Amino acid sequence: MVLLIAIPPARQDFPLADDWAFAHGAIWFAHGQGIHYSKWASMPQLGQWLWSAPFLLTLSWPHFALRLSVIALSWLGLLSFYDLLRQEKVPARLAGFAACVLATNPLFFVSQGTFMTDVPALSFALLALNAYVRAINSRSLAWLGGAVTLALLGVVTRQTVIVVPVVAGLMLLRFAKLRRQPLWWFSVVLPVLVCLGINHWFGQRTDIIPLHATLRLKALLFRPFLALHLCGLAILPLSLLTVPRRNWKVFFASLLCLLLGAALIFRIGKTLPYGGLFPYSIGLLSPWGTYSDALMLGQREVLLTQPIRIAITLLGCVGGAEILTALVAAIRAWTIPGFLPLFTLFQFLLLLTLPPTMDRYFEVLFPGVILLVVTHIPFRYVVSGVKPKLALLALGFVWIAASECLDKD
Repeated sequence: MVLLIAIPPARQDFPLADDWAFAHGAIWFAHGQGIHYSKWASMPQLGQWLWSAPFLLTLSWPHFALRLSVIALSWLGLLSFYDLLRQEKVPARLAGFAACVLATNPLFFVSQGTFMTDVPALSFALLALNAYVRAINSRSLAWLGGAVTLALLGVVTRQTVIVVPVVAGLMLLRFAKLRRQPLWWFSVVLPVLVCLGINHWFGQRTDIIPLHATLRLKALLFRPFLALHLCGLAILPLSLLTVPRRNWKVFFASLLCLLLGAALIFRIGKTLPYGGLFPYSIGLLSPWGTYSDALMLGQREVLLTQPIRIAITLLGCVGGAEILTALVAAIRAWTIPGFLPLFTLFQFLLLLTLPPTMDRYFEVLFPGVILLVVTHIPFRYVVSGVKPKLALLALGFVWIAASECLDKD
């Protein structure tokens, strides 16, 4: 709202990141001019186009309308994430704070302001997962119909959302009464078949960039560290609420391993885009700010200086150690994985098979990792207490500082 008051929509009507290509397809589609990918897309985007069409047909500023459609969809996804946490018995105040942690994560927040598929696909996935959970828990056909619709929108936006109906099918196996009903199996088989059909149709087109899965030793060794580091940075605000009852032996052993990994990457980091310190991957974030390493002209000022990059690298290792500590606690508790943990596991395995990856691809892991941490690390979540208030205040200052660093012109 502040941004709308400060900068009128007409002055925000310009593309960001890959919007210069993705926006054209959505605009043409909304105005009945067919399906065109401009030799840039590697995903169908059709669900995202369907969602954005009313915004495009209502507003006079197409790029502003497309960004507004993504923001609106992301809010629905965040509400679903909150509800998924509540379904996992996370206290309301802690679930609300966890949802805010996802919403204010710099990668998620910056992606939210573009028309790329990362946030829309994740939002459709969270909405569909939540609908499947509610359908199974309440045996509701209305929720089941909503789940199928949302899953279909997701799989025709980005092929990796196929994980949602696959996870739903695995969860059906836990309920003897439901797994004997063909309608429930149809609800998970249909999105899978549509995804496979759309992917085949999409792969036959000549105006796309084909994306082929691959297994490379370098990726198998490096991407787990990259995923853990980015997720570690994502959950850092939650660490401000933890109580000192974690397994410190596991924590320090994990931290030592991550620090050794970071030191090794720094040693051999000449092959990485920005050397051996954070940010480790190309994408939205760079030492020169958001987008600016590839999409801004001229000599850019370095915003993430080497001391800042060292500090962020160390903080990511600390957050990663927190995640590994929670993971060990979950394994020892032998808890049965729910929808979101299984979704996150399968998405992580898919990330290992992608060709050259970007930082924003790992956003899909953040909700599941946040759930892991809030359910397996002791928390102080009484809002009336002093420390949670300080944590919320610290989160605000961290986000303001990050925004200033990443978005400075």
